[in-house]
Amino acid sequence: MKFGPIPIAEAAGSVAAHTVRAGDAIVRKGATISAQDAERLAAGGLTEIVAVQLEPGDIDENTAAEQLARALAGRAVVIEAPFTGRVNLFAAAAGVLTIDTALIDMLNGIDEAITVATLPALKAVVAGEMVGTVKIIPYAVQERQIAEALTRLGSARPIAITEYKLKSVAVVSTLLPGLKPSVVDKTLRVMAERLAPAGGEIVLERRVPHEGAPLATAIREAAAGPAELVVV
Repeated sequence: MKFGPIPIAEAAGSVAAHTVRAGDAIVRKGATISAQDAERLAAGGLTEIVAVQLEPGDIDENTAAEQLARALAGRAVVIEAPFTGRVNLFAAAAGVLTIDTALIDMLNGIDEAITVATLPALKAVVAGEMVGTVKIIPYAVQERQIAEALTRLGSARPIAITEYKLKSVAVVSTLLPGLKPSVVDKTLRVMAERLAPAGGEIVLERRVPHEGAPLATAIREAAAGPAELVVV
């Protein structure tokens, strides 16, 4: 990889090191300069530009980051489009984040140009939450470094989500004399809020006296319904 100022006439195909404006032309940092871009910048009075020129054996930052991210993403994990050498990984479903930390450490040890960061292993996550990121620090890395990383990863897919399975809950509340209905209402509301991030919901709710016989009947009825779990 070559980095430095080059004549604008030779800039086509290189990568802009900084955002550049000249006349009505603008090229963003990290963008590949097209022949049309170079012509418009020259027409705007620019004579040279600080840019990156890839050499044989180099791979650009976005391609490298995307290849690594695809190899890292396991069950229920999706990636976004690369930008400025970065690809973020997101949970596609609610569940518990599983990370093979040894493999992540291995990747980070290949070269300081390659970095991978994740949320802590076993963290509860919701759909759409960012769980990790791949960042290529320079504008390009050597192909052999990415090849080594992919080879050592193999088919492991070390960033994954173990999805929640429980979706439906029945709640049986026992009532003591003097207990306000608002207390039970609040308890049910809090429980529903806790179930929601996991995709669960209360599908049946019963209130019975704090006595054995009516409680047993309510539990049997709840267990015979659609709920996967009965909470008393």
